[in-house]
Parts: sequence; structure tokens; C-alpha cells
Amino acid sequence: MSTPAGNLESATISCWAIPGCIAGLVLSLVMVRREVHFRYIYATGFGLILCANLYMYFHYQTLGIYEHSIVPTLFHYTGMLMLYSVTCAFAMKHIPTRYFVTWLFLMIAVRNVIAPAVGTSVYGNWLQERQQHYVTRLAQDVRMDDPRASFAMTAPVRLQATLVAMKDITGSTVWLCLGSMTLVLLIPYYKEERT
Repeated sequence: MSTPAGNLESATISCWAIPGCIAGLVLSLVMVRREVHFRYIYATGFGLILCANLYMYFHYQTLGIYEHSIVPTLFHYTGMLMLYSVTCAFAMKHIPTRYFVTWLFLMIAVRNVIAPAVGTSVYGNWLQERQQHYVTRLAQDVRMDDPRASFAMTAPVRLQATLVAMKDITGSTVWLCLGSMTLVLLIPYYKEERT
């Protein structure tokens, strides 16, 4: 259950997205200025998102504090902005001028409308399914003879199941980021292509 203080702390952590985006912009510009190949810029972006998820994987706990989310927020937004900006730059190099406006519209529509809707529904359903799975596993040995005891066990079991489910999803995200990073490094590009 959220509280006004928790909402304020959550909003404070969200403010760290701005320095993360600025860091991603600076890092992207430095790498483009040094003519680093697109594959390495993409891999760096996925690597930063991987670092954010690895950090969170080891910091999920019942007594966790919001301040532990600052570092992964910075890493996540730095990597995300790198992927987004380099995708734009890569397309601008290869798309004919007459399709540029359509490309910009698609990038903004996917980034601001489609991706959040799909991501929220997938994550929400995935979390619900994993949470229910772990509630069942954690409560399978609890005796329900005493109604007061069963009621007292409900909140801690649900909290623990949520934490384990989030850790499970974060672990899967780590593997997805690692696979994406590997895939980006293995995709063939033009040999003489530069940023």
C-alpha cells in the first residue's frame, strides 16, 4: 500500500532519470565523436541496462530503502538514452530524406505510446503470475486451522512472494539484456561503416 511519504520518495528517485539521460547523451556524443562503431555503442547501452538490473537483483529485500534505487536509475536511463539516440542516428544515416518525417513519427509513437502500454501490461501480468506462483509455493506448508494465524500469515507471505517474483523477473531481464548485448555484437554491419 502506498503512502504519501513513499510516493514522495519514489518521485525523488525518478528525478535521477534526468542526470542519467544527460550522462547517456554525453556518453553517446563522446563515442560518436571518437567514431566508435554502432555495435559497440548499442552493446554499451545494453550493458548499462544490464548493470542496473544486476544491481537491483541483489538489492531486493523486505527492509530495502529507496536510496538504493538511485544507482540503477542512473544506469538504466543512461543505457536507455544511448539505445534510443543511436537508433535515431543509425536510421538517419540510412533512410531516404522523404521517409524522415515518418521515421520520426514512428520513433516517438513507439517510444511514448506503444512501448509503455505493452511494457506495463506484460510486466503487470508477468508479476501477477509469478506472485501467485510464489504465494502458492510459500504457503503450501502453512496450516489453516486457526483463522487468526492464517490471517497473520497472509501479509508476510504476499510480501515475500512479491519480492521473490520481482527478483525472478529481474533475473530474466538480466538474461534478456545479456542476450541482446551478444546479438548486437554478432549482427553483421558494413565493414567500413562509421558513426
